[in-house]
Amino acid sequence: VRSVEEIVAISVPAKPKAGSAARAKEKKLELAEAAQLQRELEEALDTRVRISGGTRGRIVIDYAGADDLERLATKMTGSTKGLI
Repeated sequence: VRSVEEIVAISVPAKPKAGSAARAKEKKLELAEAAQLQRELEEALDTRVRISGGTRGRIVIDYAGADDLERLATKMTGSTKGLI
């Protein structure tokens, strides 16, 4: 979880500039950053990850079964205790 939080914290864009052209440029940058973050999470977790939304959004992490969910939970929490 801490590594995911760090990745997200690094990827949070600065506040948008005034004006519609500046906002469009900022939106394009946010989309590129979200796509990069999605690739990094997929690589780190070794599974499909989807990021959607804007100011408020959603991160969806796919898993194949109970064992895969356990693996992901262990990776994200750093704990080897029986989480599932």
